[in-house]
Amino acid sequence: MYQPSASRFFDRQALARRRTLQIIFLFPLSLASVAAAFHALYFLYTIFSMQWVFMEDPLASPYRPERIGLVHLLAAFVVLFGMVRAWWTMSGGGVIVAQRLGGRLADPNSTLRGEKRWINVVEEMAVAARIPTPGIYILDQQNGINAFAAGFTPDDAVVAITRGGLEWLTRDELQGVAAHEIGHIVHGDSRLNMRIMILLSGVQTLPSAGRAMVENSYKSLELSGMKQGGGLALFGFIAGYAMWFLGSLALFFNRLIQAAVARQREHLADASAIQYSRNPQGLSQALQKIGGFCSGSRIRDSLSEEYRHFYFSQTSVPSMFDWTDTHPSLHERIRLLDPSFTGTFPRLIQGRWYGLNESEESNPQPTDEELDINNKGGSGGMAWINSFKEMGAILSGVHHNLIQASRQRITGICLLYALLITESSSRKESLASLSQSETDFWTNTINNFINLIEKIDGATQLALVRLSTMSLAGLNLDDRAKIMKTINTLIRLDNKISLVEYSIEKIVHRTLVPEDFKVPGHRRVSSFRKHGEHVSVCLSLMARIAGDPPADAFARGVACLGRDRGWQLLPAGSCGLKAMDRALGELAVLGDEHLRVLIKAIHATLPLETPPTLNALWLYFATIAILNQPIPVSFWTLLARRSNDDKTMNQ
Repeated sequence: MYQPSASRFFDRQALARRRTLQIIFLFPLSLASVAAAFHALYFLYTIFSMQWVFMEDPLASPYRPERIGLVHLLAAFVVLFGMVRAWWTMSGGGVIVAQRLGGRLADPNSTLRGEKRWINVVEEMAVAARIPTPGIYILDQQNGINAFAAGFTPDDAVVAITRGGLEWLTRDELQGVAAHEIGHIVHGDSRLNMRIMILLSGVQTLPSAGRAMVENSYKSLELSGMKQGGGLALFGFIAGYAMWFLGSLALFFNRLIQAAVARQREHLADASAIQYSRNPQGLSQALQKIGGFCSGSRIRDSLSEEYRHFYFSQTSVPSMFDWTDTHPSLHERIRLLDPSFTGTFPRLIQGRWYGLNESEESNPQPTDEELDINNKGGSGGMAWINSFKEMGAILSGVHHNLIQASRQRITGICLLYALLITESSSRKESLASLSQSETDFWTNTINNFINLIEKIDGATQLALVRLSTMSLAGLNLDDRAKIMKTINTLIRLDNKISLVEYSIEKIVHRTLVPEDFKVPGHRRVSSFRKHGEHVSVCLSLMARIAGDPPADAFARGVACLGRDRGWQLLPAGSCGLKAMDRALGELAVLGDEHLRVLIKAIHATLPLETPPTLNALWLYFATIAILNQPIPVSFWTLLARRSNDDKTMNQ
């Protein structure tokens, strides 16, 4: 199976963003061009009018800029009115779009084939992307294979899939589609689509209003003629035709720009799907099935044309001209995911697919019962854990109560508290503090977890923190604030903060309050030039706790940074946790490309031949969370080595 490198899909993301910005600038330019064309037409009309030729006074031109200004003002008002009306209609977020397109909320207890599986994969991909789980919808009336994401923010976003997608896609393929749609939400594409929708609704009002003006003016002329108010009716007639024609022209060009933007964002979402699912073959096979399916990805709905840029794939038969399509061709998208694609789509024969690049029989699908998120028995839900294959080996010997607890919201919070108390030097004070703010159920549950946690190694505890934070998605603001307050209280009871406590606090904080770590686009920088000291702090601390001689580890990290910016291995007193925290706060303004280089440099400080220290792994994981970077697969490999080494030593 082809596996694209991280740099490859990150480069595709950066390219798609740049092209999108270039294309978006064409929106106001197109409107200004139509206004200029309108002005030019009126000017030419005045030049070639008979009144101009036979005028005795050449200076008394019939050209009246105030008339054209009045039409421009009227057109601007109409467009603004349409935009405000569209914004008011869509202010409810993605739910409004889902309902308008005939979607219903997904039901975990549904008997519809694949519905539980769709809920599971959306939740998993939301966790991988570190966003709240969006609303999950089903389009029951659509038999084509398609999906969409909509919403202004991750909090009001929804993800929907057609009935055909549920029936014909495997779990891996559904995961690829879900990751693609989650990518749209993470990168702001769903918000961009909503705004483009509002803009186009405003522009679409212009030809509609022009047509209404023509009809009303024509009726007025028929009734009253040119004598009584005929001049005003004639002006309305001409202005209406101008608005109708030029508004239609503006709408046409804006739809072309909309299609160009949508094509770039599809490439960006495809690249993001690889980042979140780490399985390009799933997305590739989903696209191949669309190409080979009789209904393809078609949406049979009167609103499909209006909302076509929201969808996963083309909602109608691709046109003869690529520049009118909102999505790249299937062949182009599949080849970017899998260069070995031959160009031949699979065939559906008697309910089975033939001709996929990878046989479905070689990768049997788990049943819905195995994936049921509410399952209470058996191995404690290891089927759910196995979807995060990197952690599977680490957690294989963990008590099933801990695994089950990490999957549910309340017990997941209790597990996080128990992990902090286990690390604290003042357990009695911590439990006493919790008993004052929580119920007996909470304190008893936490006590039970503490007894189980004491029996596992530190590397496994780190994996449990990762799983527990996954269960926190979707909490309301009050619950998030309460959890952060409790965690801060538990950490500071003994008047000191260990590296593990610091890491847990940052990981949970990044999960619950991601907006605290968000850096506006205009503040992003693309150079280490002003951050030499901050980079030195990060690499120095990691080099000193990783396990190898600090100078050797630091040198490996610096070698990944390229141009020398005066990096220095700082003494231990100058690179503590406080200095590291300040440095990471400053480095968060770096662009994604430089953040990836920094993560690579930090990774290079870890030992090459022996497992890294547990402290280094905790800090590495916290750094990834603070800088909002994807967790490398190699991290879990290192954590598994550390866990196996600790287990061997304890035997």
